[in-house]
Amino acid sequence: ADSNVYFQRRFGEKQVIIFLAILIGVVISLFSAGLHYLVGRCEIISEQLSGGVPRNLSDYRGALIFLGLPFLGLFASFMTQKFLGGKGYYRSLAPLILSLNLKKNNLKFSDMFSHLISSGLSVGFGGSAGLEAPSVIMGAAVGTSASGCFAIDRRKRNVLVGCGAAAAI
Repeated sequence: ADSNVYFQRRFGEKQVIIFLAILIGVVISLFSAGLHYLVGRCEIISEQLSGGVPRNLSDYRGALIFLGLPFLGLFASFMTQKFLGGKGYYRSLAPLILSLNLKKNNLKFSDMFSHLISSGLSVGFGGSAGLEAPSVIMGAAVGTSASGCFAIDRRKRNVLVGCGAAAAI
């Protein structure tokens, strides 16, 4: 904690926040690239399992596998949420918005990994969910963790949460 205060005294709080905003943007861009890579790999696996999109109705095996893959993605996402997400797994942006309104930024850095894996598996195997909400939650988790590591006060912490969410979009 002393080294964190040292940085604020040495460089000033504004410079530390600017540095953290840039760092958060870099980290989130890498994790977003990882999320898109995971989706792409799952899509390739889906095509290999089903033989691609069925061209005619006589290919029952490929059609059944093709229709069953989203359920596989949902099951894999559910298991990831159950074992990595814990009780506080955000299924939408509503809890994040509520925690910001109540001035309680209680996102953990581990939330980022559970959202990355579960949403990547779900979307990669053909689920209908999007990648925007999990990306925003990942960005907010990185912003919260960075502000906690550098002992940034609550007012400025919301700025870094916003930086993470904006970088994810």
